[in-house]
Amino acid sequence: ITTVSEFLVVEGAHESVLVPVLEKSQLTQPELRISSLPRFPADGRRLIELGVRGEQQAVTAVMNQLEQEIVNMGYRCRRGTIA
Repeated sequence: ITTVSEFLVVEGAHESVLVPVLEKSQLTQPELRISSLPRFPADGRRLIELGVRGEQQAVTAVMNQLEQEIVNMGYRCRRGTIA
């Protein structure tokens, strides 16, 4: 089994707002490792880098779910990492 990592960058959200969504994802896919790393760039934006690690198919499914739920909450997000 090949392990992969994918990242989602969320703009403007407080990490505490995302915790229920992350917990739900972890409960539905307990074999995945889900991480959350707040970032505060010099330009004053609030960014959170969400990471999902595990088997490719499960990672893709959870990333799609997270992205949709975060957009539905009114936040902007994009795939990738914070440069």
